[in-house]
Amino acid sequence: MKQFIKFFGVDNNTKILDIGGGMLNWVFINEKPQVTILNLNVPSNFEHRSGNLLWIKGNALDIPCQDKSFDIAYANSVIEHLSSFENQKIFAREISRISENIYVQTPNRYFFIEPHLVTPFTHYLPKRLQRYLLRNFTVWGIVSRPSQEDIIRFLKEVRLLTYSELKILFPDCEIIKERFCFLTKSFIVVRKNHFL
Repeated sequence: MKQFIKFFGVDNNTKILDIGGGMLNWVFINEKPQVTILNLNVPSNFEHRSGNLLWIKGNALDIPCQDKSFDIAYANSVIEHLSSFENQKIFAREISRISENIYVQTPNRYFFIEPHLVTPFTHYLPKRLQRYLLRNFTVWGIVSRPSQEDIIRFLKEVRLLTYSELKILFPDCEIIKERFCFLTKSFIVVRKNHFL
């Protein structure tokens, strides 16, 4: 978050759309930008405004906001949860539509640890084999004891991306490689068209 704040020069007047996020990222920073959090999981009886944070219920594939209505569009580990490359293309168009400046973080498909499962190499196996291994041979499975339906949902939902796929989705953006032990663990897609 410090890198994000510094890179974009975020201050208390910056309008940010956090797609698929929550309040956790925003409570630990000194700056208090005007953050709208778009999420599918906003209960109907939820308090929608809290200080500088506003929650709205919505889908990342059809963002209910006007074009260029935010200074920055922010998405941390969201794009890999959209099931297909087609949906990821729609997301890339939507996030580019609502802001000139974007920040999209996502895990690297080729990193040896799958971050959702917290287990090495499992994600390289065919999905039909993963279906039988996830519950008892991954950290996620052992800790959360997912049902078979949860496992099927996870396998349908998560589609990790490569560097070359991100270049296709975001051709006018810089892609920063986040490294762990000299290996690229994740990517940050950044477009800074307008200095805040």
